[in-house]
Amino acid sequence: MAPRQSDLHPAREAVQRDSGAVPHHDSVAAVSEALQAAEERIAQLEDDLERASRLAALGTLAAGIAHEINNLLSPAYAYAQYASQRQNDPELTRKALGHTLRSVKQATSIADNMLGYASGSDDATYANIRDCFEQARACLVRDPASDGITFHVELAEDLSVAMRPRALQQVFFNLILNAVAAMKTSGGGRMTVAAEADDDGYALIRIRDTGPGIPEAIQDDLFTPFVAASKNRTDIRRSSGGSGLGLSVCRMLVAQANGTIELLETSDQGTTFQIYLPRAQSENVSNRRKDRCNKPRNAA
Repeated sequence: MAPRQSDLHPAREAVQRDSGAVPHHDSVAAVSEALQAAEERIAQLEDDLERASRLAALGTLAAGIAHEINNLLSPAYAYAQYASQRQNDPELTRKALGHTLRSVKQATSIADNMLGYASGSDDATYANIRDCFEQARACLVRDPASDGITFHVELAEDLSVAMRPRALQQVFFNLILNAVAAMKTSGGGRMTVAAEADDDGYALIRIRDTGPGIPEAIQDDLFTPFVAASKNRTDIRRSSGGSGLGLSVCRMLVAQANGTIELLETSDQGTTFQIYLPRAQSENVSNRRKDRCNKPRNAA
């Protein structure tokens, strides 16, 4: 049985109308309506694709979220357990509570970052680089000096970037953990953190450690979840029990802020990571810097 006229696609109706059954202007209107409906559908599919891609990336990082939270809660639990065994030591109790509060706050920040990423919300605020680094360093339960590790900080007090403060803290925290784990294998070392403003509206941050370097076999896939770990199970950056996902989390958070992170150099003398982020006071970024940031070496 032939389909009813009402079952036909609007554009097909327009063709039939144009054969003489209806005035010409009706067929033009029908085609216009069909094209508009198609454009709206395409736009909706593009939105759905973007949302699906965002959620797929979040699913890939699900294990990384657990990894980060575990790194925070495990030391907090150990401190609390130790303090409960020495209840007559008020100083230890105070210290344990301080570490626990900082760890829980940071874990909450991780959850907030993931929720913000999943929703696609653009609620970025300004982050002071020095403050974020110091807050990240304060989350270390064990004093790095106990392992012969020192910090050299070259961060101006007034340099800020257009990134959520808690996200920048998380990036610093991941890089600090990696650097400390690397330098512990060689009996200690020095971590240097420096930042400067360029002429194109960006801040350049460099984080260097004096550890034994990153194996060549995993350098190209350093920011890919799981891949680096599967290529080299003895990677020094997994020596503390990490899952190998910390750098992929860094990449995601930096990309959300329209920045880039790259492995600048690595050797048996140490490793340097470089981060480009838009400065807080910059409303516009030159095309030259945008092009440079879109094509960094080993970058996300």
